[in-house]
Order: sequence, then structure tokens, then C-alpha cells
Amino acid sequence: MSKQSHTNPPVILRRNEVEARTGLARSTIYARIAADAFPRPVPLGRKAVGWIESEIQAWIDARIVERDLPLAVKLNTLFDREIAQ
Repeated sequence: MSKQSHTNPPVILRRNEVEARTGLARSTIYARIAADAFPRPVPLGRKAVGWIESEIQAWIDARIVERDLPLAVKLNTLFDREIAQ
């Protein structure tokens, strides 16, 4: 008998589902991808792409954490970014 993996395969979301889950418009999604601020899609065919569900959920979770950070931490992060430039 062969061993079967009990890990779940990744779930692929199409663009309309990504828009529904994130609340972002298509143009905003692609602008954020270009700015390296949103998960990149996975090619599914010549004219089809999809996103890995866990990556989209991680992006949403990060927005929630970012929202809940104290203001002092946010200001220090912005200050640190300006110094680094």
C-alpha cells in the first residue's frame, strides 16, 4: 500500500472571488500586484489566472493586524522607512 498524503491541495480562487473576498476592484488588484503589495496570480491557461486561497487569506489577515497595531508602532514603521530611503 502506498502512503496517502492527508494535506489539502491548494484552493485556487478566480478573480471574481478574490474581488468579493477582498473588496478590491480589478484595477486595484492589478495595481497592487505591480507594486508588489498583493499576491501574484497563478497561470491556469492561456487567458486564465487564479490566486491561492491561503495567500489571499494571509493578505487579508495582514491587513487586520496592520489595522490593530497601535498608532505609535505605525508611526515608527513609517519613520524607519523614511530613514532607510
